[in-house]
Amino acid sequence: PKADKTPAGPEPITSTEKASDSKSDLPDGVWMPPMSGPGTPRALVLFSGPAKAETHLAGALAAAGFIAHAVDTLVGGARHDLTDDAIAAEYVRRIRAGHYSLVALGTPCSSYSVLREPRLRSKADPTGVLTAPPDWIDSILMHNQLAEVTAAAIRAAHESGTPWFLENPSDVGDPSVPWFWPDKANHASLFDQPVIKEVLQLTGARMRAFAMCAFGTPWRKMTSIAFGGPLRHLSEPLDQRGCPHGAARHQARLDEHDADGRKLATIAGAYPAELCHELATYAAQALADVPARQPAPVRR
Repeated sequence: PKADKTPAGPEPITSTEKASDSKSDLPDGVWMPPMSGPGTPRALVLFSGPAKAETHLAGALAAAGFIAHAVDTLVGGARHDLTDDAIAAEYVRRIRAGHYSLVALGTPCSSYSVLREPRLRSKADPTGVLTAPPDWIDSILMHNQLAEVTAAAIRAAHESGTPWFLENPSDVGDPSVPWFWPDKANHASLFDQPVIKEVLQLTGARMRAFAMCAFGTPWRKMTSIAFGGPLRHLSEPLDQRGCPHGAARHQARLDEHDADGRKLATIAGAYPAELCHELATYAAQALADVPARQPAPVRR
């Protein structure tokens, strides 16, 4: 653990979790299903973002019957800081022990963004340690650490028979795909990270690519999700969610700002409601193939 961090750690998983109309009696980042009991499945959403949209992934998972734990510093502050080795290790331990019936990951993508100038990573140097300007190295190393946490969580999910998925912007460097972007083809995506490539190959992950505009956003934003376990085949409908606009211009571009001056690329980090519900549906369908889960320990 990092010496300059106050020992906090994730909230205990407890058997006292109960249905509630309010989150006031629950740990930060926990969303409850309409009905729950000792056998209610739990979902873990790592790098969840603020979870403040009217519909977000954790809320959609709760609506689908999961006790959903959203983990992000924007939700739980230092208790959710996955750059803290002890906190990250505890979540990985819980995944490996079979506490969850789903693990969803939305690893921060800002250092991989094709919109960022200067470019911080390249296909030849996906870790960015040789490409990034000196004043970006600390940020690069932190994001590399989060990629390692992501890989460890995926490996733990695979070992415990837990369905999982990892979402990030699509790679634009493949000439064979419709969203190939020649000017940005040398930008490395998260999926180029050696530690991520290795774990996706190890787990036999299935990659699906789709356009966010197919789920109602005014921007296209090509997105890829790697799926593991039974989600590999249950996610097949995503292949039908390509951009429906053809050559027509979209209402908005991610390199633009809204009327309040906010970057659309930042706003686009939130999943549209329809996508949240679709992913939650896949997760609920996968429950039939999830091995028996570890009972939740009681807080004493």
